[in-house]
Amino acid sequence: MKKTIKVLMLLLAVILLGVLVLGIQDVIPMPLAMNVVAAGVFLGVLLVLTYMGQIGVVKKILLSLVIEAEQIYGSRTGKMKYNYVLGKAYSMIPSVVKVFVTEQTISEMLEAAVAYLQELLGEKKIE
Repeated sequence: MKKTIKVLMLLLAVILLGVLVLGIQDVIPMPLAMNVVAAGVFLGVLLVLTYMGQIGVVKKILLSLVIEAEQIYGSRTGKMKYNYVLGKAYSMIPSVVKVFVTEQTISEMLEAAVAYLQELLGEKKIE
């Protein structure tokens, strides 16, 4: 696992550097390049945290997305909130990395974040 994460971090660094260079050379619009770099940095932080054994921090990030969805959609919209968080989290991952981090992996981490939120709130089910 750690070897895979090292390779992913190196690959991510090369991709982000390339995107930044393309933005500076006006091959792609600079705002687009900066958005890609920002998403890449976010993913890099998640990879570093995972590498350092801080998967709990990654789960807390997912938890914050769950809370955001709760604020947006309110109660009794469990499927909408779940799809919102899953889509938002998965869209932050560059295509190259999606080979290694599947939607199923994100879904499992999201389930853990929802279970933790339910535990914190003392509820049996969030809808």
